Amino acid sequence: MKRQFTSRDYTPKHADVYAARYDDGVHDVKVRVVRRFLRDIRGQTVLDLGCGVGNFAALVADLGAKPIACDFAEAMITRTAQRYAHRFPVVRGSAEAPPFPAGRFDLVLAFDVIEHLYHPQAMLTRVRALLKPGGRLLLTTDNVQPFYVGFLPKYARDWRQRWFGGSKDNVFAKYDTPLCTHVREYRFQELVNMAEAAGFALASYDTYSLRPRYSLFGRMVEFALRGPLRLYKWDYVICEFVKQTARPAIR
Repeated sequence: MKRQFTSRDYTPKHADVYAARYDDGVHDVKVRVVRRFLRDIRGQTVLDLGCGVGNFAALVADLGAKPIACDFAEAMITRTAQRYAHRFPVVRGSAEAPPFPAGRFDLVLAFDVIEHLYHPQAMLTRVRALLKPGGRLLLTTDNVQPFYVGFLPKYARDWRQRWFGGSKDNVFAKYDTPLCTHVREYRFQELVNMAEAAGFALASYDTYSLRPRYSLFGRMVEFALRGPLRLYKWDYVICEFVKQTARPAIR
């Protein structure tokens, strides 16, 4: 029987898969978008929460910040430490309860994290506590459309399992978490509402696609079908949230 995929299930093979996506340039578009939102962070203390294999912690270090990389998966922490322990601290901890004191960070990065969590509101609340006054949270996740959220998850899960879960080499095939390793995917307004409930205000956002790496044929297909495909999801979103001084009133 298949079971849900959790952070504890990540293996060195998963780490290899994620590392290869960055090493091979699959996420170059995302890196460029993130750089634009980081702006001048020289001297700032930055937490890369759910750091994966540490690429964005390394990026902010290159930009003059002082990062700490944190992930719950031992395989990811091991890979990050192998690559970057000589450059910045690497700490094991969950996204819902990072092991750091309140008010320590100027900036928290949570890239492709929230969709993997069973308790996303706990993560947002804890991140607010970790930030200094006026601190920022940069968050990326899938940019899901209302039609997709309301009607497609079951069919999307079946399709992804059929196409990506059938190979004996597929490291995610034995799990039955909806949408591969994602616990849930969120509409943009849901993200904003959750962040506001935790004491953040939306400062800016943008959407981006990883598909520019497609071949010429792939780009032609995307151009022709972009409208219909938006009913499913075809982009990712990056949100910049700013910590508010006063917590929102409970309604």
